[in-house]
Amino acid sequence: MHDSVEHTLLLIGAMMLLGLLGETLGKRTQLPRVTILIGLGLAVGPLGLAWLPSGQLPWFDFVATVALTMIGFLLGGKFTGRTFRLYGKQSLWLAFGITVGTFAVVCGGMVAVGIELPIALVLAGVSLATDPVATLESVEDGGFDSPLSNLLSGIVAMDDMWGLVLFGLVMTAVGVAVEGSYQAHYIWIGLWEMFGGIGLGIALGLPMAALSGRINKGKPMLLEALAAVFCCAGLSLMLEVSYLLAAITMGVTVAQLARHHHRPFHEVAHIEWPFLVLFLVLVGASFAPADLAQYWPLAVAYILLRVMGRVLACWVFGRSMAVGDRGLLGMSLLPQAGVALGTALYAKQHFPELSEAIITVTVAATIFFEIVGPISTRWALKRYAQRHMSQDKKIVTE
Repeated sequence: MHDSVEHTLLLIGAMMLLGLLGETLGKRTQLPRVTILIGLGLAVGPLGLAWLPSGQLPWFDFVATVALTMIGFLLGGKFTGRTFRLYGKQSLWLAFGITVGTFAVVCGGMVAVGIELPIALVLAGVSLATDPVATLESVEDGGFDSPLSNLLSGIVAMDDMWGLVLFGLVMTAVGVAVEGSYQAHYIWIGLWEMFGGIGLGIALGLPMAALSGRINKGKPMLLEALAAVFCCAGLSLMLEVSYLLAAITMGVTVAQLARHHHRPFHEVAHIEWPFLVLFLVLVGASFAPADLAQYWPLAVAYILLRVMGRVLACWVFGRSMAVGDRGLLGMSLLPQAGVALGTALYAKQHFPELSEAIITVTVAATIFFEIVGPISTRWALKRYAQRHMSQDKKIVTE
């Protein structure tokens, strides 16, 4: 029944209508659309009215992959030559510091409160991902354009790269802790996912930059945008590299090289939202509260330690790089979604004995951070704007 064509079409139509409701509520309440859609997914899923089944539908992976590939492509497109010169190098190394600092706080904190080392290692690795969808939606919905928002966009693009590398190292450590043997292939898997994704993004971005906007002069076509996104996602899965990194790199390559027109990302920006609506509603509907009864203390510890890790890492490493408003930067990096779920599923495949705790905590924390994270991001950016507006007024007065 659930796999029938008519049922699938009705589900998609109903979730699109929820997207319209989310748009309306967002305009009336000023809440981020991402937060509203996750909440609507909770309301109509098993936790609420049970109108939708859990998120484990046959096409859930397809929707998630396409949505995240689109947002990665758009994220990379923000790295124009000027933006990269201003924020690229700083974002790269600040993202590295935030990744290492967050891992140290989450893993160390969990071990300190008595959580088994393998679970602490995996969840610390999962904690490193930031959701570019919610972060960019919060920036764009609020109309923020400041040094902090530009730096934030750069960090979001970079920290998943560092997070994947560190996660590969973590999987090796978990293999030693669980099986008592050193397994170097996890490191190579992490390196291949990172460098393979970057290489694929460049390989796809070069011809796209040259050909986009040639048929309709200066105007990229919808077919061009869809072809790039779907080829990037499909080849990434086929080659077992990070489709998010591949999409980001493809976007950076096009932004740097497509000088013959100014809007190479225009069509993708138009078609991404329907996929994001489906993805976000299904994330909310995928929550199974029965599993959380056993692991809620672990979930609470994970959430608190991840918030502490983000804020402390930004404070410490931001200070070394002379970044202002370091606390606000940490509070703007809380959203977490697709990449975290992907790393948790990867750990589940390799260590099934840990899977119940890891998946339950990751899904619960993802829902929490997708609801609270965008609100926190918007608050931090608004607070930054207010601070600097008052400082500017003070300077003018003096």
